[in-house]
Amino acid sequence: MSRRAAEAMKNNSRSGAVQYDEVIDFDQIRKERREKRKEKLEKKKPVEKDALSRRKAAKRRRFMILCTAGILFVAALVVSAGVKVWNLQKEKQETQAELDALTQKQAELKNELSQLDNEEYIEQEARSELHMIFPGEIMYVIPMESFAEIEEALPEESDAKPE
Repeated sequence: MSRRAAEAMKNNSRSGAVQYDEVIDFDQIRKERREKRKEKLEKKKPVEKDALSRRKAAKRRRFMILCTAGILFVAALVVSAGVKVWNLQKEKQETQAELDALTQKQAELKNELSQLDNEEYIEQEARSELHMIFPGEIMYVIPMESFAEIEEALPEESDAKPE
């Protein structure tokens, strides 16, 4: 609707009289509405950037992408190094436990080696490990299965005093 037609309609509606002098051109009114809508959209849209500013924005985007990729790469390296350190610490603890066990065994062997000069120790080892006896002695060997049966057959000792 043209401005003149709109003003005429307002004036006519106020006076209450309807005048049909003017012809309403709907195509013209549609064009005017479209132009107003375009103006509103242009106001809402930021001003289109020129080629130089678009190139700068593209460079910034590329830089940000590269920085992000670099940060992710460094983070991946740090995480993998952390996992390796953790595995090495675990392996170190296991190796330390083995070393402690071997050190203890070495101490026991040194103790045994120092006792080899002692005649009592040699006699005890010969009797227990090699089942040796002196001439004139009698050795009794009880199988372990029989020993377990004998223990079961014995009555349990109590703390009660016999009367």
